[in-house]
Amino acid sequence: MMINTFIFQNDSSFALNLPPLSNDNSTTGIIDWGDNTKSTYVYGYNSHTYAIGGTYTITYTTTDFIATTGRFCASNSYIKEAYLSEGIETISAGTFYYASNLEVLNVPSTAIVDSASVVECTNLKYVTFGQYKSKAIDIENQNVNAFNGCTSLKSIIYYTDNDQLKGTTNDSYFILDSDNYIAVEYKAVYIPPPVITDIPKGKYINIYDMVETNFTHNGLRILTPNSCTITEELNGDYSLTLEHLADEDGTWLSLREFNIIKCLGQLFRIYKKNTKSNADGSAVRTVNAQHIFYDLSHRLIKECCIDGLDGQSTLNHIHNSIFDNNGDGYLEYSFSYYSDVSNVAQATYSMISPVACLIGEDNSFVNRLGGELYRDNFYYSICNKKEDSQTYAFWIVRGINMIEVEEDIDYSNFCTYLHTTDNYGNMYDVSYTKSTSFPHNYSKGVKFNYSDNNIEALGLDMSNYFEECWQPRITYTVNFKDLSNIELYKDFINLNTFNVGDSGLIYSEEEDINTYQKIISKTTDGITGEVLSITLSNYSRGLTRFGKYDNTITRADNIIDKVVSPLKGVNVNGEEELQSLAQQGKLSPNAVYYDISGEKTS
Repeated sequence: MMINTFIFQNDSSFALNLPPLSNDNSTTGIIDWGDNTKSTYVYGYNSHTYAIGGTYTITYTTTDFIATTGRFCASNSYIKEAYLSEGIETISAGTFYYASNLEVLNVPSTAIVDSASVVECTNLKYVTFGQYKSKAIDIENQNVNAFNGCTSLKSIIYYTDNDQLKGTTNDSYFILDSDNYIAVEYKAVYIPPPVITDIPKGKYINIYDMVETNFTHNGLRILTPNSCTITEELNGDYSLTLEHLADEDGTWLSLREFNIIKCLGQLFRIYKKNTKSNADGSAVRTVNAQHIFYDLSHRLIKECCIDGLDGQSTLNHIHNSIFDNNGDGYLEYSFSYYSDVSNVAQATYSMISPVACLIGEDNSFVNRLGGELYRDNFYYSICNKKEDSQTYAFWIVRGINMIEVEEDIDYSNFCTYLHTTDNYGNMYDVSYTKSTSFPHNYSKGVKFNYSDNNIEALGLDMSNYFEECWQPRITYTVNFKDLSNIELYKDFINLNTFNVGDSGLIYSEEEDINTYQKIISKTTDGITGEVLSITLSNYSRGLTRFGKYDNTITRADNIIDKVVSPLKGVNVNGEEELQSLAQQGKLSPNAVYYDISGEKTS
């Protein structure tokens, strides 16, 4: 499956007559025209008329691989931007021939631009080759005169993993015509920093001491739990719940606060335990643990101000602002991190943890700059797309009539007319008319408060807010256990091979729409590795402004509400050592003391 995106714009009503995207006139797929209408399983020429002027984003999702493009936007005066899918090998002759108002073109890293494919696009300003995790691209592989007559070009950017070209302006040029040339700027492609690799996945669930630094051995004990589940949420919770019988060997006694569980190759620190004694004399201990990433939630940032910084610079500044109060020599693990987010923002953080700065506050990183959080033990990243996630990974056309696949369609926040104002008297309205009838217009009013009179900020906030409510929130909850032998749901069963952050299309039979769904939550059996359930949603992560403005509105459910106790754990060698520390006045009120031979001491 391949997805290509095009943006068309006109002041008044207009009609499009689009040739096939594939050069051989055979590829089928779906065209979403951007006005709540679609053409399904189409090929050849496709025509569409827009009743009113405006900006429309068209997505062309193909069922088959496209090797070379056709004359998709040749002589089209309405196209403004084009983003072509990874996998296309050739931007063939005539694809953007005389597209006089084309301004932005993104070429996939896999493609070669034919010398007659982008000709006389007189308003073309920005061209980018390659993208996130793209391959290295050699300027010499592109055809001479590829941008003949594109006299407004300001920037051609190549993403590359060639260390000698990163961040430099090379002497290589594109030839626009016989007299004009444009220099090519090379930028670094994303290459993740080294990740700690000495934490094997293993086939056992192990428990380690709270200050362990070597996770390659079996730890304190190999656990034999009754049950163990891991739940990961996109930009949210990542936790483990484990239940263990009180065994004669005393393995269950190692399940105590702050010790670290290794399960499926990931580390989780225990923050809560519950022990239940049964009438038959047995006992069960249940512990809750959070991913080791949340060790960062117990460090303090007294004051940190970001102003005009991109993603990587923001992460650097946040980590450099962590308050150093570790005079007692407690173990604090080192974390590596990365971001490819290029947006910039302004935010001030005061007396909160690094985790709150990243995902927990209304003005957090993900809410101001955007991005999706990836966690792998002592490494994390916040990138435009969750690291190692797949886009348009699945495509499912199914009706929903069983509880094991639950479809929830929520119109509670829906509106068809949005009226926005600010504290300076500026106003913006936006509305749309859907082909499906409603009993009445769904109107909503929102007021934004700003420190400066900036109507552009209002327009951007209005657009982002409307994205949250112009369509219903559609959520799928899939429980796999009861579906394994049901043929009707075989496509849903295949979702158990995907991870949080992966996305695709699901056809909603009731609403007669294709909903773009992202996996936002996944629960896994820590003992067997089997996926138990996932949740998919078309709802975005919240309102984010990409500019430098003070006001930000976000959804409350983005706030992390599971905070581990800030107490630190300390081992002592018996009651005598504990009494000695007390006599010396060295007992800390912010610590829990453990006798290394048994349970928590008094």
